[in-house]
Amino acid sequence: MPDDESLVIVEKPLLSDSILPQNRDELARFIDQPFDALAETIMGSLASGAKGWPLAAGQIVQGAFKGQMFQQISKKIKELRDKGKLAEDFTSTPMGAKTWAELFEIIDKETPDDVRLEAIMAMFVSINGPNKTDHEKITHYQLFQAAKRLNSGELFLLRLLFDLYKNSWRATPTYGTLVSVENWADLVAKKTGYEYPSLIIRHERRLVEEGLITNYTSSSDALPHQAQVSSENARLTPVGIQFCGLIENYRKEG
Repeated sequence: MPDDESLVIVEKPLLSDSILPQNRDELARFIDQPFDALAETIMGSLASGAKGWPLAAGQIVQGAFKGQMFQQISKKIKELRDKGKLAEDFTSTPMGAKTWAELFEIIDKETPDDVRLEAIMAMFVSINGPNKTDHEKITHYQLFQAAKRLNSGELFLLRLLFDLYKNSWRATPTYGTLVSVENWADLVAKKTGYEYPSLIIRHERRLVEEGLITNYTSSSDALPHQAQVSSENARLTPVGIQFCGLIENYRKEG
C-alpha cells in the first residue's frame, strides 16, 4: 500500500440492511403502529434473514410495548379523573406525586403484565381517590408496595383464594381447623380446578411474607413434621381481604 494512502473503514448503520428507515420521523411512525402489526413486521424481517435485526429487534419490540403501555396508563388515569375516581389534583400532593412517579418507573423498568398492572393500578387508585385521609393513604401505600413486589402467579392464587372466601370456603369440612400446608393446597386445587398444588405451595410463601394470608403454626403431635395452617377464610388475613377487595372494586368500577 502506498505511503500516501490511508485505509478508511466506514461502519454501516446497524439497520442499513433491514426494512427500517433511517429517517427518525419515519422510524417513530414505524414504532407507533399497532403492536401486532409491528411484531408481524419484525418477525417477517427476522425470518427473511435481514441483517441487524437479531441485535435490535428485542429492544425495538420492548420499547414499542413500553411506549404503548405508557399511553394506555395515561389514558386510563385521565378516564379515572374524569369519572371522579381519582382526585383532580392528586399529583399536587406529596403521596400522589410519589406514587405517580413509582407507577411510571415500574412500567419503564419491568413492563408488568396485565395481572400485575391491574393490582398496581388498583392500589394506586385507592391511594389517590378523592377525600382520602392521610391514614388511608399511608395504609394503602403499603399495599401499593406489596402489589409491586408480587408476581402474576402469586396474584392469581390470591384471586382464587378470594373467590373461595366469598363463595364456598365456609362449606368445607376443614373450615376453621388446622391442616397441613399440603392438604390445604390440595383442597384449594380441587375446589378451583388449579392443576398444580405444588405451585400453590410455591406461590403462597410470598403471600405469607406480605401478610396477605395466614402464617404457619407450630406442629402438633398429629402432624409432627409438617407445617400447619388454619383453613379459616381460605387463609386470607384481614389485610389480604382488603387487598383483594380493592382489586375487585377497581375491576368493576375502572
